[in-house]
Amino acid sequence: MSMTFATANGDILADEGFYLALTMGLCLGSLATALAYRLPRSISMITQERSQCPSCGRTLGFFDLIPIASWLFLRGRCRGCKKFYGLRYLGIECATLALCLSFYFLLPVGVPVLAIYFTAPILIALMAIDFEWQLLPDKLNAALAGTAVLAIVLITGLLPLDGQAAAWSDAGLLLLWTLGGAVLYAGFFLLLRLIMTRLLQRDPLGLGDVKFLAAAGLWLGPDPMRFALFIFICGAVGTLMGLGWRRMTGQAEFPFGPALIAAFAGFLLAGEALLLGNTGEYVKCILTVC
Repeated sequence: MSMTFATANGDILADEGFYLALTMGLCLGSLATALAYRLPRSISMITQERSQCPSCGRTLGFFDLIPIASWLFLRGRCRGCKKFYGLRYLGIECATLALCLSFYFLLPVGVPVLAIYFTAPILIALMAIDFEWQLLPDKLNAALAGTAVLAIVLITGLLPLDGQAAAWSDAGLLLLWTLGGAVLYAGFFLLLRLIMTRLLQRDPLGLGDVKFLAAAGLWLGPDPMRFALFIFICGAVGTLMGLGWRRMTGQAEFPFGPALIAAFAGFLLAGEALLLGNTGEYVKCILTVC
């Protein structure tokens, strides 16, 4: 089985791609919970190797960290102090698994599978952190940009086009083309932020949101129609989330990042991204334009 492309056969249980999506979803869900907990608290993902109970500080063992299964078996409680963890960790793991499986079922053959699966824990962690901390960490935004670069490498470096691997110059052209998307999305929202700040005398859109859009723009590309649709969907999703946030918390202001993340995830699931199209035509199309 090639590790470059997602596959979806009629018989799911006989398709290795399904088990890859399932495994990636479970493992990356565990990663997403660690990212969502550690990054906003400035806890290292490297020096502190094992997770700990947030209540008693007990180092969690292997059987405490099996994605989803450990939470269900222990009923969401620490094996040591018996305190309830809450539903947050289970929700993050389930959401990551659901997103990976959705990628498998909805995206066509030809998608750079490793790159698209790695977006799942990043997007879920970003959403969880922004809801709780009103923060989109730079490290996660940079990681999302890295998945776009990985997709370009898979498309142009590891995928043969017309029987031959693409040249580095072709990969460079594709990267420049995607950078146009980053400039378009981040530039528009940065300008919108400046205008609204002057009108409202406060910052309605954080710089973390702008940085996220720069990373998302690498995936989406500079297509003007896709950009206009993205703006519309962000506004619609943001309005619905804002109403729900006000109803649940009573607060007038709400984090806008989750609306941007949800809209971007929707575009990925719909295959509406430059890096999710017909991979065999990317370099040819860009060379023609250039």
